[in-house]
Amino acid sequence: MVANIFERIFISCLLYRYAFAQNTDIHVYRTDYDEFIIFNKDTETWKGARDICREHTANLVSLESQRKLIALHMFLFANDFLQTTVNKADRAFIYWSGGNDLTSPGTFEWEGTGKAFNYTHWLHEQPVHIESGGCIQFGGGGFGRWSIENCDTKRLFVCERMKD
Repeated sequence: MVANIFERIFISCLLYRYAFAQNTDIHVYRTDYDEFIIFNKDTETWKGARDICREHTANLVSLESQRKLIALHMFLFANDFLQTTVNKADRAFIYWSGGNDLTSPGTFEWEGTGKAFNYTHWLHEQPVHIESGGCIQFGGGGFGRWSIENCDTKRLFVCERMKD
């Protein structure tokens, strides 16, 4: 059954890739439960990204399960949104998620839900402590593994909203 789910996700990703032009700034990917809005051209600080998501009646993505992370990562990969060798050296296809420890340093929660993590996918030697609080980024190498970054760094970002 799991293989069937991944096969459906992969086929959906390939169909999406050929159905939409790659030069648009906003891409939408729908699963059975969620709608992901991917901003893969312009970078924002974590708070700037959060505010743009809210303008779209959404939140920064909460990667609360392996299934959700794999589905999103496969979509990003299939659509060349994770390539690390690009013409612009300042854009390495790293995305903001809603994870942060801004409320209480060292205690991570998801923006939008305020829920603490019950699933993690940290990069080796992560999380690191950032005095002012850190925000979670993912993408590029490491199959979506997470790392902490200063929230004022500009990154691409993914928003999500529940389907109606």
